[in-house]
This record gives sequence, C-alpha cells and structure tokens, in this order.
Amino acid sequence: MIRVDHVSKDFRSDFLRRRRTVVRELSFEMRPGETFALLGANGAGKTTTMKMILDLIRPDTGSITIGGIDSRDPMARSALGYLPEQPYFSPHLTGFELIRYYGALAGVSREIREERARNLIRSLGLQGAENRRIRHYSKGMMQRLGFAQVLISDPSVLVLDEPMSGLDPVGRKEIRDVLLAQKEKGKTILLSSHILEDVERICDRAGFLVEGRMEEIVETMPAPLPQRRRDDAPRSVPSLERLFVEHVHSRYKEKIAE
Repeated sequence: MIRVDHVSKDFRSDFLRRRRTVVRELSFEMRPGETFALLGANGAGKTTTMKMILDLIRPDTGSITIGGIDSRDPMARSALGYLPEQPYFSPHLTGFELIRYYGALAGVSREIREERARNLIRSLGLQGAENRRIRHYSKGMMQRLGFAQVLISDPSVLVLDEPMSGLDPVGRKEIRDVLLAQKEKGKTILLSSHILEDVERICDRAGFLVEGRMEEIVETMPAPLPQRRRDDAPRSVPSLERLFVEHVHSRYKEKIAE
C-alpha cells in the first residue's frame, strides 16, 4: 500500500546554509489494511517521513508510492486522511461547522456529511461542544476535532502524527477505540507515537527510527493460534519499551559519550 524506497532528505539549518540530514536511505513497506507505527526520539525523522509521503515536502533521493502510484501524483492521495501533530483550525467556526466544511472540501454529499458529522461528534466525545467556537476548545478537544476532519471523508489510508497528544486517559481510550474500529474496517493506518502502550494495543508492526535510519521493524502483536491447547505456554512479543531503549536511548547515550 505505502512503499518508501531508499529515501533521504536534507535541510539547510541556519544562515551559513549548513546541510543537516534528517532522513537517511529510509526504506519500509506497509501492507494494505496494516496499522504501522513509526517510533523514535524527537528529531528522528518521523514527521519528515510522513510529510514526504503526503508530498508536503519532497525527498532529495529515493521514491515513495501509495497504492502503486507515485506520491507526487494527486491521485495517490485522493483517499488519504492526515492528522498533523499540532492541528490548527479557524477559531471563529464551531466544531460542527468545521467538520461539515472539511466534508464539503472532500466532496462528500450534504446528506452524508451531516450524518457522518453527528456520528463523529458522538464517537469522539464532542457532544455538548459541537456548537462552541473552536477558539474555546482545549488541546484535547482540538485533537478530537482533528480526528473528525480526518474521518469525515472516510479515507482508506490514515496518516496520524502523534494522534494521542494532549489527551487524558479517557480521551486516549476513546481515540484508541476509534482507531481499532477503523482497523476492523480494513483501513491502512500509519502513525507515530511516544505512547508505547497504545502502539502495542493498536499496531501490527512498528519501525524504530534512529537519526533518520530504520533500525528494526518488529511485530507488535503475536499471530493468533488457530488450535491452541490449554497447556500451551503463553506467547509474547518483545516489549516495545525494551526495544525503544535498546535502539534509541542507547544510541543517544553512545553519541553523548563520544
């Protein structure tokens, strides 16, 4: 579904125009219907990778395809929904107005977008705030509203940058349930997160980015046992926290020591 092939991206960081490499020869592939997490420390290249997939910025080398179509082709992104890490919306609109507005931009008919908007308000816990001006929304409410604008067009591919950011435990559970429901519908989901517990519950695989390189891709859930006996030993997968420390934290400790 999404294929990233030997992608690199440099930025010039200051007035001296010194080059800084953010993503280095990055390659990975997502299967249709898979939920995949990009994990790494701040500055590892997760957001840059997502923006290249979305064609918001373009790689210096390598290629990216979505459903076999070059990501630079608008058709590749026609069924894609995106939630940035810090969503911003017109503060004078109400939540309900904004959801309907994005539905109209996506070409959803009036009747369908009205029904979807009400369903999303209910499922995302925005009841009672849908007619409030967005300027009065909290960070968590803005995050829920961001999910609503992603889902109003019913995209088949979701790209979510830190989707649990700013949410309290109840909000995290509600969003987790929404993501699991989208997963059950067969949606392809790419997300980044520092909340490893949620990644383990939601994602099929996770890739560890360290200084713009893919260190390892792991299965986050064991495959189901079709014929499991009562005396079978329980199966487990490696702890993401342990792997995160091994791949990410230890590398930065080595760098500091140097």
